[in-house]
Amino acid sequence: MVNFLIEKNNLVDIVFNQASSVYLVDREKVRCLVQQIKSYLAVSRFDVSLTITNDVEIKKLNETYRNKDRATDVLSFPQVEWEAPVLSQNNDSRLLVKKKEEGFQQLTIGDIVISLDSVEKNATTLRHGLDREFCFLVIHGLLHLCGHDHQEEEEQEIMFNEQTIILDLLSQEKDSPLWSKCVVKTGEK
Repeated sequence: MVNFLIEKNNLVDIVFNQASSVYLVDREKVRCLVQQIKSYLAVSRFDVSLTITNDVEIKKLNETYRNKDRATDVLSFPQVEWEAPVLSQNNDSRLLVKKKEEGFQQLTIGDIVISLDSVEKNATTLRHGLDREFCFLVIHGLLHLCGHDHQEEEEQEIMFNEQTIILDLLSQEKDSPLWSKCVVKTGEK
């Protein structure tokens, strides 16, 4: 049986899939991390939903919504259409939201789903921490919600550059790095 805990705070909805006790997630650190990334992208006023799950659940979503019968590390489900991808150097991302109709105000930019099983595999392969890889995937997911893609070489260059900029900014925060110990495997300290 899968139990979900939904927390709402500061425009960040975090859904924790409690099907696995292999990982410990520091909810407040994750919330702060997401808020900081949103502020770098000037989308702080928008809601974001983050679901933390496992490979079994993300595989189902990947098959349902992308017709891909395999697990993946991160899925993004944007709810905003942008005139152009949001860049961390922008002062006001509201100018990039495509107008829907008079008086319409978009409050949610979308949903991100991250598999901690895949986060661990990636971290092992890339030889860096579970928490750093988790942070990287949050950035990647948020960039997709902000209109970025990596299907074409030019898009990929822009998106990957933004990932690097944001990761560097996060590593320079006063509680450096900001992602430190936001996710740990049970038994780690």
